[in-house]
Amino acid sequence: MNLEDLTILYAEDENGIKETVSDVLELYVHRVLTASNGEEALELYDLYKPSILLLDICMPKKDGLEVLSKIREKDIFTPVIIMTAHTEQKYLLNAVELYITKYLVKPFDKDSLVNALNECVKVMTNKSDETLKINDEMNYNISTQTISKKNETLTLNRKEALLLNLLIKNNPNIVS
Repeated sequence: MNLEDLTILYAEDENGIKETVSDVLELYVHRVLTASNGEEALELYDLYKPSILLLDICMPKKDGLEVLSKIREKDIFTPVIIMTAHTEQKYLLNAVELYITKYLVKPFDKDSLVNALNECVKVMTNKSDETLKINDEMNYNISTQTISKKNETLTLNRKEALLLNLLIKNNPNIVS
């Protein structure tokens, strides 16, 4: 998996920053979708299912963390980069609980952005190739959301897969 193959959803309400970052992103990725507010970001996510999300925290209508919380209800695997001027602990802790890949503090440079994107690709590559051994007889394939036991394969429904993926992502911690 390469950056050149990916679609990125970038949500930012400040037009100058959005144009500059979008121009940089277009040098590295296949497609950049831009949103100016949280509601638009959710609509674009539902429509295109982008490979990576770049979200600003402070946006009109819904902030980046609200957007991510809504997305995480159905998708815990899409890598997310939070880009914000906020360095307060409450923002960082809320972002971490939503399984972000990177937290970039504005202003950031092109190299920091590209490194964060490459980290997302690394996370995606690890997940797509991952088959987890449950026990001596059973394996779980994350990308196909199937459990295999000897010659049988069971495909999990959406809620079963979300629950199992949540437990795996938080292993060995307890999930309430």
